[in-house]
Amino acid sequence: MGTMERIRQTSPYALAVFAVVFVGFMVISDVDISKIFGGQQDYNTAPVATINGESILRKDYDDLRSQITDSKRAEAKENKTEYVSDEKKIHNEAWSQLINSTLLKQQAAEAGIFVSDKEIQDFFFENPLPDLARWFTDSTGFQKDKYLELITNPDMLLDMYAGNENITNEQAQEEVDKIRAYLLNTEKQVRTNKLIASLSILVGTSYGMIPPEFAKERYLAENATADANYLHLDIATVPDADVEVTDADIRAAYDRKKESFKQVELRQLKYIRLDITPSSKDTVRAGKRIDRIMADLATSDDPLVLDSIFDVKYSEYGGKSVDFTLMQDLGGKLTTLAGLEKHAVAGPVRMFDGIYFFRMDDKRSGENEVVKASHILIKFGNNKDSAKAEINKIYKKVLRGADFAELAKKHSEDPGSAIKGGDLGYFGKGKMDKDFEAAAFATAAGKVSKPIESVYGYHIIKVHDKTSDEIKYTEICIKPIVSSPTRNSVFRLAYSIHAQAVEGVSLDSLAVQNNLRITETAYFAENTPQLNSEYLSDMAFKSEIGTVFEPIDLADAGIIVAEVSDSRAAGYKSLEEVTPRLKSDLIRNKKLDILKSQAEDLFNKVNAAGSLEAAGIEVKNATGLKSDGNVPSLGRDIVFTTNVFKLENGKISNPIRGDKGYYIIQVIKKNIPSDEMITAALPEFSKKLSEKDAQAIFNRWFMKVMEESEIIDFRSEQYKDY
Repeated sequence: MGTMERIRQTSPYALAVFAVVFVGFMVISDVDISKIFGGQQDYNTAPVATINGESILRKDYDDLRSQITDSKRAEAKENKTEYVSDEKKIHNEAWSQLINSTLLKQQAAEAGIFVSDKEIQDFFFENPLPDLARWFTDSTGFQKDKYLELITNPDMLLDMYAGNENITNEQAQEEVDKIRAYLLNTEKQVRTNKLIASLSILVGTSYGMIPPEFAKERYLAENATADANYLHLDIATVPDADVEVTDADIRAAYDRKKESFKQVELRQLKYIRLDITPSSKDTVRAGKRIDRIMADLATSDDPLVLDSIFDVKYSEYGGKSVDFTLMQDLGGKLTTLAGLEKHAVAGPVRMFDGIYFFRMDDKRSGENEVVKASHILIKFGNNKDSAKAEINKIYKKVLRGADFAELAKKHSEDPGSAIKGGDLGYFGKGKMDKDFEAAAFATAAGKVSKPIESVYGYHIIKVHDKTSDEIKYTEICIKPIVSSPTRNSVFRLAYSIHAQAVEGVSLDSLAVQNNLRITETAYFAENTPQLNSEYLSDMAFKSEIGTVFEPIDLADAGIIVAEVSDSRAAGYKSLEEVTPRLKSDLIRNKKLDILKSQAEDLFNKVNAAGSLEAAGIEVKNATGLKSDGNVPSLGRDIVFTTNVFKLENGKISNPIRGDKGYYIIQVIKKNIPSDEMITAALPEFSKKLSEKDAQAIFNRWFMKVMEESEIIDFRSEQYKDY
């Protein structure tokens, strides 16, 4: 295949998908890209923001929004899914990229870090871009000289297209522009990656040294385990009636904790919402469409004729074709579709979002098998043999008829599925660990596998179902569509309300007059979106109390007419605001005070007897404890696990005041890695800890950079849909 043919056969959407940013940032570089690849850009547009005095141009912002939109649309096409535009999401993504990339560039410049044009050139030369390199690869190998010529001079394509009768000059130029845009975007991504890498090393070197003592503590925290018995005097057993909290108690607590109640400047909005919903005429119009489809489908019983009629209606009303889908993924449509033969048509079918007509296009089995399974996981921990013995013990209980779900809830160390009785739902091949997957697909539906080993630990798997049934179908959905007259009438009312409010009529009165509801937001801080709109929160902080904004169309919340109703200066939260929280804390502490004497009496009793059983109340057991605060059957109480690792084996603890009551604990055994094990493991552990912490350190550093930067947002002057 010749180079020109390969180029023509490569979808431009593949380029767009590839051009999605590598790390979530895209640099707005001051470098003249034309020095590398040629081409010019016009940046003479109004600023959309300033960051530490540096202007972010509106054109750059709009271009980036377009690039993100194109990438998402291309990705949807590549995945054969419907692209649904979400302007707020696009705005937020573009805004984050611009802020992050500009700050990165500024910090890099301050640190004397820069990426030269030669580094970028070297990257492209040494790492051929797959979507371009394949154009220059044939049976003879990779034609690197042609590839290098393209990336340094995209205009060469114009010469290559010259004389080709199948493409116009305009189409050829369009192809060249796509290649140039693709190269420019990739150059920005590479430059950003290199800046981040250099800054990460600098920040990590400055802040990321991990002392050996700290690494050892972390290693022990992750690898030491303990088993303990304990008595629990539960705070929940103390009735509220036994506790009295006075106003003086609350005032004293407020004075003690006042510094923790600092708050930034806050705003509050009140607003009227007008829903844009189909009118009765719109509903009647939809009903007529349904009647026409039904009447036309009723004209014949011949499947081929019905098929043709359905195709016509599909085109007329914007139907949707759905590729092969597993039966269990059909949701509410399964009931109708499962019983249809190939080419059969069904409808009207009422569903939550409209009236549907369906056509069964095809069925198949055996292509994509999935299983529905549950599992119980026991992790290796420090003792693989102990873990194996534990899973075998659980497996024997399953064989004796014990409830699998209950065993999973009690024993499984996969917290995400344990809470659901071990349920993993349906999954196909390639989604799980290969050993786990092999066992699951080898186990018959309704059966439980023998214990198997994966990289995560030991499992037993219960397979509930296996299926590979898929269907391909076409649907037409008819629902009332808001007509232009209906939409215009709602907007007219919204602007009328706004005009009257500006003249001095209160929003409350206007809501009553128009039979609408007035709603007030909670007090909110700057940069906290309201009704999923950053525009509303930005305007609230840029406007005076009593300012009424022009109507704004929020797709997910209707048309909003909002007013800045109140503000609170930066300072401290009032006593009234924090009273519920303070009262709750005081009640809890007073309940614990009540339990204290009971705990001391209980301790004297069991300590004298040398056994927790002497208490005469239930002795509870906790196995496999780590110093992370998690206690099986109790929940989270960091006080409990911290004390477990301080206690000697066999010794009964003094009463311990925790979050959930008082405890008297007796440690049965502790599995602490030996000094030899720690010495052997610490170098590799420290390395992984450094790598893991490096990202966290960089993130914390960058958050601080953002907090200390002056970012002025002008978007509210130019947009409303963000």
